Amino acid sequence: MRCGDGAEMDRFTSLNTLPADAQTHQAAEAANKEFAALCQEHSGKILPYVGTVNAARDMDRIREAVGDPKLNYVGMSYGTQLGGVYATLFPKNVGRMVLDAPLDPTVTFEQRTLAQTRGFQQAYESFLKACVKEGSCAVGKTPEEANANVARLMNQLTTKPLQVGGRALTQGLASTGVAAALYSELTWPFLEQALGEALKGRGEALMYLADSYTGRDQNGNYSTQMTSFPAITCVDTAERPDEATLRRTEAAALKISPLFGSEGSGGLCRVWPAKGSDEARHVDATGSAPILVVGGKGDPATPYQWAPKLTAQLKTATLVTYEGEGHGAYLSGSKCVQGIVDAYLIDGKMPQKGTTCPAA
Repeated sequence: MRCGDGAEMDRFTSLNTLPADAQTHQAAEAANKEFAALCQEHSGKILPYVGTVNAARDMDRIREAVGDPKLNYVGMSYGTQLGGVYATLFPKNVGRMVLDAPLDPTVTFEQRTLAQTRGFQQAYESFLKACVKEGSCAVGKTPEEANANVARLMNQLTTKPLQVGGRALTQGLASTGVAAALYSELTWPFLEQALGEALKGRGEALMYLADSYTGRDQNGNYSTQMTSFPAITCVDTAERPDEATLRRTEAAALKISPLFGSEGSGGLCRVWPAKGSDEARHVDATGSAPILVVGGKGDPATPYQWAPKLTAQLKTATLVTYEGEGHGAYLSGSKCVQGIVDAYLIDGKMPQKGTTCPAA
């Protein structure tokens, strides 16, 4: 998936989400239309075919080609939807399947945006509490003071971006950088450093975090991370929200979190040049081997509420709950989760229903 060159991608990724006024909305709509047109221009031939249903079919062709009677699979985040769709299409071909940090494929754009906004806000508040606990937090002395300092920084960046080399750290990029560091508790110390430096007028570290999320290298070239995600998302649903839905979604998200609230990906899918289908939103793995689902209570990107929902939809799944922070539990450092997953993958031993693991 290609949607323009590095300079065009820079314009798209640096877009501000604040203030939530008519000017910001017009800029977002214009950017979405330009991005969608560039995707059509550079990758139009494949746009209709990059959805999860086709990817699952591809996986089964690969399984067959390498001579495996069953597909053993570990999927994380979006990989849980891919695994769920595979198990729905090819239940008899499922071997040992683990779905970590699960998505609920039935959610609407509005539901997904609000749930993820809550998830990131919850992780952000946990970060602030952890930061001030030691008494030397670079962002503020109390969670309230630290939050106010970050809010002030973001508001300043909407009109006066920080110069980083020949680039500008906008509010949009800074928010992306903060969100990127909340995916794992291991990056919280670097987030503290990045915010502390930005409050003093240096934006290099926050820019680095934003680039790590968007897949931009030092030469200004992008991976296909930022182009593949919307292409798959928009083909995986027939939903095309209207303007009123986008504004309602944004207003509700901003009440939850001024830092992470936005209209979500609905605005881009609204102008997407390829039609969508709801086939990937319905999963039912009846007839498959047992599937292990792992959901984290402190996961910002795939909130825990989605884990029991996907487990129920699959019919053949068992849920393990991880009590810790971060996106994805298997690689979080939890020996409990790792032990359970490895026991299933290697020995075929499923945990008991209701199993929980403490925070690492």
